[in-house]
Amino acid sequence: MGPPASQYSTNILESGSIDVVARYEYDFTLLQLASHIEDGEPFDNIKGISYITPNGIIHNPDRPLSSSEDLDNIPFVSRVYEKHLNIEDYFLGQSLYPEVQIFTGRGCPNQCTFCAWPQTLMGKKYRVRSIPNVLDELEWISQNLKVNEVFFEDDTFTINKERVLEFCRGYQERDLSVTWSCNARANTLDLETMKTLKKANCRLLIAGYESGVDSILQAVKKGITTDQIRQFSKNARKAGLLVHGDFIIGLPGENKETIEQTRRLIQEVRPDILQVAVASPFPGTEFYNWCRGNGYLLTDDPNQYLDDEGHQKAVISYPALSNKTMVYEANKLLRDYYLSPRYVPLAIRQVMRKNAIAEMKRLWYSAEMFMKYTRELK
Repeated sequence: MGPPASQYSTNILESGSIDVVARYEYDFTLLQLASHIEDGEPFDNIKGISYITPNGIIHNPDRPLSSSEDLDNIPFVSRVYEKHLNIEDYFLGQSLYPEVQIFTGRGCPNQCTFCAWPQTLMGKKYRVRSIPNVLDELEWISQNLKVNEVFFEDDTFTINKERVLEFCRGYQERDLSVTWSCNARANTLDLETMKTLKKANCRLLIAGYESGVDSILQAVKKGITTDQIRQFSKNARKAGLLVHGDFIIGLPGENKETIEQTRRLIQEVRPDILQVAVASPFPGTEFYNWCRGNGYLLTDDPNQYLDDEGHQKAVISYPALSNKTMVYEANKLLRDYYLSPRYVPLAIRQVMRKNAIAEMKRLWYSAEMFMKYTRELK
């Protein structure tokens, strides 16, 4: 199951070690599959699976995407964490340790050509859990898990402003105190809404800025502008929220000039946490089809997207920008940003907040990982 299963079901089954593949969104598919296995029933009426038979591989029809009502009926994933995982084994550089992640909704109606989840797993149909259901899980987490933060892993938690405000009101009415963060978009939150998030104990927003060039943002159908990125960054700082800014090197139209424009925007908006990735054309996405159709794809093997150390590789190459240059420039942006004296005030700002000790530990551990990464690049 998972995104590769939706794109490589035949290959996975032909490997000889897998009997059944659950394609795309798989919660109810697995429930039905488990029931059929337990009762010894055939698989022919289970939508969303591909499976091995004596007569070859069978691909059943796709399963319709879940509804908002369905999402309210799925058990809390946090209870699975408590039963099966040691949450202290997991660390994310942007989150207070220890943390857990939950979804409050699925699907994303935006059209970003490079984003894999809406195109290969959850779909673009936007459906959400009810706010009382989400708040119930936050209460359960507060009472049963020792965490410093909950991260809402929705593709974009802030798609619906009214729902965000309803969540904040409910959070305060229940007198909750657990810190939380979420994914956001640069064109969905104004200053007053950000202030409301801050009052409801929101700590950080992860925003996909992607590029400092408007023509590139248009090419990938991002639906935002560099001016909106600037305003979002200013508003977040005024509201007292941290920003984790994501950028990508190697999107359509990229060259050394556009990389320099992105560098200038990064220095201008100065995110508290910076992430720079090389463009990855995940199979099943519009970006993948574009790269393949234009002859920019260097491999069809998804196992080649990372090197032996787990570091990012560029598997595309343009006439004006080679794959090696993409990786070099992405790493240089990170090194120049984090190793500059100008980053020190940003680090101090993160420590001089609520949860200061947890913020300091997060920064220290993140710095250790970053320095290890830079040493391995030499």
